Amino acid sequence: MGANDKAAATNVGYVPSVEVLRAEWIHSLGPKASETNKLHAGAAFDRAISKIRAEAKAEALLETAADTEASAKEYAKTSLDLTGDDNTRYAAYANMGNAIACRLRNRAEQYKEEQ
Repeated sequence: MGANDKAAATNVGYVPSVEVLRAEWIHSLGPKASETNKLHAGAAFDRAISKIRAEAKAEALLETAADTEASAKEYAKTSLDLTGDDNTRYAAYANMGNAIACRLRNRAEQYKEEQ
């Protein structure tokens, strides 16, 4: 087992924070890097992290929208078999679910556009 393998074995489960990754990214420029280069590298790292976070948020919202829409379809299908107040209630649940899914999809698109 080499030195790198031993180090990896002792760090099982370790996940560095974003701050540590950012510092390592800037440090990788080397000791002769100018402060301007370090600032630009830090800004580039921050932009990349922001993009990844926005994509993750959008993905989560889209998944939730799909689940909400599926539930709304079930409520709509159930409402067809019911009469009176039960029909009205389940139809309202379906409409509300579709409206929520629409808002979630719109917010996901906003996250994508903000990148």
